[in-house]
Amino acid sequence: MAGRKRSRWLVPVGLVMALAALLVVARRDRIRNWYRPPTPSLPAASEIIELRGQVWAAGSRGQFETGVPEFVVPPGLVPRIWRRFDGAEYVADPHLSKDDPFGELVATTRRGEVVRVAFYEAGPDLLVFTRDGETFFQTEPRTEGGLPLGGGLSLAGTLRHAWIESERRN
Repeated sequence: MAGRKRSRWLVPVGLVMALAALLVVARRDRIRNWYRPPTPSLPAASEIIELRGQVWAAGSRGQFETGVPEFVVPPGLVPRIWRRFDGAEYVADPHLSKDDPFGELVATTRRGEVVRVAFYEAGPDLLVFTRDGETFFQTEPRTEGGLPLGGGLSLAGTLRHAWIESERRN
């Protein structure tokens, strides 16, 4: 009789264990990212020899009526713009439309590496970005004095002003 009771529980316990193993395999990346979060691995601003930027009006949630076409960011602005990504931390599930970035920066380094960073409008102070469209990072950009630099909307505004200035000079 005791053997029958044990065998009755064997099948449900086995199914639960198989389901748990399947869940771990299916969510392996999220589990790994929980205990060993990825880093954005961005180059230092001093390594960037060219930075191109663009802003898409579609990602602005109505803030911009028109976008900013791709342009070369003036070299003097590169450290100011790139500093916004310092101190970024992994965020597993950013609350934004992942298919609708606000803009993109394309940096070319001295070694010839090309780094693409798409950024998103995520509120007044948060800057959310990704290099691959799947792994997201967020930061709260600050000046050297600790004052807020603003999030994606502020970055897009800085790029818009830089583009207007570059158009005036040409």
